Amino acid sequence: HPVSINTTGALSTAGTIICGNFTCATSVTNSGINTITASGNVSITGTYSGPQAAASTVSMTGTGNLDASPQLGLLSVAGIVTIVNHPLSLAGTLTVGSSGTLSDNTENRGIAVTGTSTINGTLNAGTGTNTFAAIGGTGIFNAGTGTVTVGGNLSVTNFNHQGGTIRLTGGLAHPARTFNNLNIDGSVQSTDAWTILGNLHILSGTWTTGANAHSIAGNWTNSAGTAGFDGTGSTISFTGAVAHVIDGATDFNNLTDNAWGSTLTFTAGQSFGVSGTLTLAGGSGANLITVQSSSLGSAWNLNNTGGNTVSFVSVADSPALNTVNAINSICQTPNNTNWSFGDITWLGTTSNANLGSNWSTGVTPGQYDAVTIPSGVTQPIQTGTLSLRRITLAAALSSWSNGGQNLTFGTGGIVSSGTFIYTGAGTITNPPASFPASFEYSGTSTMHTDITQYTHLVVSGGTITARAVTVTGNTDITGGILSVGAISTSLGVVTIDGTLSTAGTIGCASLTCHAAGTINNAGVNAINASGSVTISGSFTGIATNSTITMTGATTTITA
Repeated sequence: HPVSINTTGALSTAGTIICGNFTCATSVTNSGINTITASGNVSITGTYSGPQAAASTVSMTGTGNLDASPQLGLLSVAGIVTIVNHPLSLAGTLTVGSSGTLSDNTENRGIAVTGTSTINGTLNAGTGTNTFAAIGGTGIFNAGTGTVTVGGNLSVTNFNHQGGTIRLTGGLAHPARTFNNLNIDGSVQSTDAWTILGNLHILSGTWTTGANAHSIAGNWTNSAGTAGFDGTGSTISFTGAVAHVIDGATDFNNLTDNAWGSTLTFTAGQSFGVSGTLTLAGGSGANLITVQSSSLGSAWNLNNTGGNTVSFVSVADSPALNTVNAINSICQTPNNTNWSFGDITWLGTTSNANLGSNWSTGVTPGQYDAVTIPSGVTQPIQTGTLSLRRITLAAALSSWSNGGQNLTFGTGGIVSSGTFIYTGAGTITNPPASFPASFEYSGTSTMHTDITQYTHLVVSGGTITARAVTVTGNTDITGGILSVGAISTSLGVVTIDGTLSTAGTIGCASLTCHAAGTINNAGVNAINASGSVTISGSFTGIATNSTITMTGATTTITA
């Protein structure tokens, strides 16, 4: 029959009480170790004391509510029990039998268990604050959406994080787990892989990972310093196409991010070590992985002492201790020391040099990037302003046209086996003084003031006003006009199919003016040839203005 003890009475017990409902609003004195077994509700809202209070047991075997305002000793649940009105506090252990369920997800009062919790049935936490010494058993622990602190091992067979936060303050044998948010606040060791779907925060102590692969979908915060993380043999992987913040100096073993389009933001001024392998594998275009500092222009430090496999990343403010070979990657700032980005390759789907999909990275390169233009594809023509560290024209049929747009060369200049085309409009900034391979002027302009030597000069259109330069190879006037004023210039082997208009002094190895070509004597001029001169085209202007001097030992003139 139900037993009720009201406020006018008190219970002192050292034996066993078996009842339906148990209610005590005054006092329970545990004079000896005892057990109160109830098949219904239990309400203890007075005092619960005595020399054996911590060792005495409340056992609930049926369906009922548990309302306990004082701290109880031990609790055994074999039925369906709901915590109501007050938080549950136990000085001893909690045992939930295989057919039992203890729930705090209705009123969310909170649970605190000083001893070990053995869950062979089901424990449902809520949104409150819950503290356990350790949680084991073969049952189910549903952690709720609040905060659960576990001082020992969280080894219960079935654990569901339910979107809450787990705070581990100890435990040296934590098995494989999937957490939402995880806080480490003591000496904690994992014996298998962990999946963290939210954020990780190492508050104090040390997380010893074991030689396991752990994944983190949110942020990494290490407030304990490098001593707070012992990742010997482990791999930390950041997952998901999201922005991850990595804060607090940490020495990783293997560090991995294979999530296309993700961002790794390291706190400026801090150092992060990678003693194993750094693996970053993004995709092209919008799928590049961004590696950056928390403050643009303020670096974080990568102390990498192992290997690396890096591709399709965009890097800013990330100086490295040793070389990082980044394939098909973008350099965003000049302080990425020891990052070797290689060249970004032109794909040439269309001719638009400003279109990201025409490049191997899927992104238009920038001022810290080097690019390579192969032959056999549509060649690039600028449609907007570009700044590039270096341009490599890899083959004789490779070319680059500024398309009337501004172009700035960086420290690498140009490496060329092909042709650079200047259309007569746009500003070319910082070209090399000695321009390799072929430089073609295709629109009206004056020769660039910074270029004093050409390997191969081509004039294909417009009127090009010459400067005092040296051409070490050929000068081909295939169209348009090369206008030489009252200056001296050295043009190498000259071939004219357009017009050479001269009022100055031209030095050349040889000169050939084809039938379609014209030499216009615009003023008093001299052509000094060390080789042969052949003029099959027009010789116009005031012919007597021109003096042709042959300086070679064996030369011919044909006119």
